[in-house]
Amino acid sequence: MTLPATTQGVATTVSGIKQTFTLASAATLIFSYKYVTGEAVSSGCNSSFLFKDGSLTSLASSTSAGLSSARGISCYANGLNYVTATISLAAGTDTIGFSVYNTADAAVASAIFEDNVFSTSGVSETTTTALCFAVGAAGCVCWRRRS
Repeated sequence: MTLPATTQGVATTVSGIKQTFTLASAATLIFSYKYVTGEAVSSGCNSSFLFKDGSLTSLASSTSAGLSSARGISCYANGLNYVTATISLAAGTDTIGFSVYNTADAAVASAIFEDNVFSTSGVSETTTTALCFAVGAAGCVCWRRRS
């Protein structure tokens, strides 16, 4: 799989999590995410993305509009407000994941936190619980990628 292009070249470090699950019928996954980075605003060095069934969608990067120190947390100097997103999931086997990656250097980390994860009807309680755990763990795994 090729990561989305950035202004600073290829990835030097990558961290993420994914989960594969089977749905009896189509459903919608709704979640909120917050991107934070230690990179300077507009550096173009760090990015985050959503992986869904083999395709990548950019979520946020160090060039995202609205990135500021007012929204940073802890060791991450800059951040965005939480964004709510929706993913359509087909019946059958689906794989979703979240990742952050760094280009140009390996010294300054980024993270993506997921919250408020839920799905529409058509998903069993067991699948919903597993999916919420996987997406919630993504925030922890991505956060822990800092050296």
